[in-house]
Amino acid sequence: MAKRHATVGGNGPAYRLRSDRDGRSEKLSPSGPDRYRYTEHRDYLFALWDTLDLGNRVVLVLDDWGAVLGIDWARHNSQRVQGIVHMETVAAPLNWSDLPEQAHPLFKALRSPEGERLVLQENIFIEKILPQAVIRQLTDEELNYYGQPFRNSGEDRRPMLAWPRSLPIATSRPEAGCLLDLVCV
Repeated sequence: MAKRHATVGGNGPAYRLRSDRDGRSEKLSPSGPDRYRYTEHRDYLFALWDTLDLGNRVVLVLDDWGAVLGIDWARHNSQRVQGIVHMETVAAPLNWSDLPEQAHPLFKALRSPEGERLVLQENIFIEKILPQAVIRQLTDEELNYYGQPFRNSGEDRRPMLAWPRSLPIATSRPEAGCLLDLVCV
C-alpha cells in the first residue's frame, strides 16, 4: 500500500492511497483459472478500505477496468463519496467494434487457450505490451519494478490473464453482465 500526504484545496491534510499494483504482488493461494476474478479483488479492496476508515470525503481516482471496483464501492457508499475522477473506464458491455482493430487479435488470443501461453509463459504484458504502451522508453529499473510480482512463469502471472478475460467484450457471460449491472444502474 502506498500512502502519500497531500493537501486538497487548503482544507487540511488528505491522503492519496494506492493499493500495491491492485494487490497482485501478494500471492493468493491456491491459484488457478478461477482465481483473481472481480469478486475476489472487490472483497479484498473493500475490506482494505473499510480497515483504513477513509472517512466521508472520499475522492476516487479510477482508471480502466479497475474503475469498476471504485464505482461499485461508490454505489454502496454514496454518502461517503465527494467525487469521482475516471478515465478509460469500462462501464458498459463492449462490442468488438468498440476496440481498435489492431487490438482484436490480442484480446481474442487472450480469451483462447493461447492466452495461457502468451501470459503465463511468455509474460506478454510485461515484456511487450507495457513497454509499447508508454510514450518514452522505460528504464530497466522501472521494468523490473513492474515485473517483480510476475517474475516466475505460471500461476504468479494469473492476474494478468484473469482480468482481460473478464472484460465484457461481445459476451453474455454471467460475471461480466453482473459486474456491469452494478455500474450501469
